Amino acid sequence: MEYRKYIIIILGHIFLLSCTFEKNEIDSRGFSENGIYGAFYNHKYKKIFAGNGMGELMVFDDKFELIDKKVLAKGPVSTCISSPDNEFMANTSADGTLYIWKVSKEGIKLNFHSDLHHGYSMTCMFSPKMNYLFSSGSDSSIVILDLETKTVLKRIKSDWGVIHFAWFSADEKYLLWGDSYGYLYKTDLVSWVSSKVRLDETAINCLVANEKMDEIIAVSDLGMLYILDFEKLSVSQRLIVSNSRAFVVEYLDIAENIIITSDENGEFKLYERNEDLFHLSSTISAHEGICCTIIYNDDKTKLLSGGQDGWIKEWSINDFRLINKIDTKGFE
Repeated sequence: MEYRKYIIIILGHIFLLSCTFEKNEIDSRGFSENGIYGAFYNHKYKKIFAGNGMGELMVFDDKFELIDKKVLAKGPVSTCISSPDNEFMANTSADGTLYIWKVSKEGIKLNFHSDLHHGYSMTCMFSPKMNYLFSSGSDSSIVILDLETKTVLKRIKSDWGVIHFAWFSADEKYLLWGDSYGYLYKTDLVSWVSSKVRLDETAINCLVANEKMDEIIAVSDLGMLYILDFEKLSVSQRLIVSNSRAFVVEYLDIAENIIITSDENGEFKLYERNEDLFHLSSTISAHEGICCTIIYNDDKTKLLSGGQDGWIKEWSINDFRLINKIDTKGFE
């Protein structure tokens, strides 16, 4: 199966760096303790993982029934992601720790954890062939692990602030990442040489490369969507997607001709490719406030979203009909 079907579309959690830690308080730069900041399907074992702002990792079955809950940190559990083979799950937390869990029918069991960052861990991801796993953090670093030995291969530092998001290329030769000063980087995983381009005056919150590795899409804190040439890192199109921060971007269809974004207003926006340019096709109101995470299921028929409002919602991709939802604030 193709790599893009496994990988998470995560994190509108860049605002966590200025959080207030007051119960349920939400402001334009803070976070809600009840907010959902990472959610992910596990198709093999029919589970859903979600992390909230109180440092809790929740495990649901495919009917949205809570089956397990673990307290990991004081502050947000900001990522949950299944491995490409669905046998493992990884997540990051506000205390800079990366966790790897073994998944089974019975639940999850801790396989590995390590304090990799001085500050928040922002996001993590398995590589397509499961040779690597990275963790990025508020300490302006990405840590790349050898997944088999769980040893650190490389620590990459940014000169320009927090590293909010990163992405492995489909051939596992490159790591793409963005920082809080609007720079997008492409790092060779053999030579460790990086090339970069500045896209924006604000943070690059999410970026994805397509399966053919000829295109990159990225969104920023300024509410911009950028389409780039993979090899040259040159911008071919810019779109204003929101009057506020844009947090998530992903190709929605298998042909990669439809882009979905989410933003601070809790809206999904769909952009369709027509004659090599993307155009807004529809807007869906999804959450009250920031939509922090979206991920599709294995065959791209359903979409899972999580918001700062504490709701996890499941949508039909065909017509964006709401299939299921759960208010996780009920699990305090």
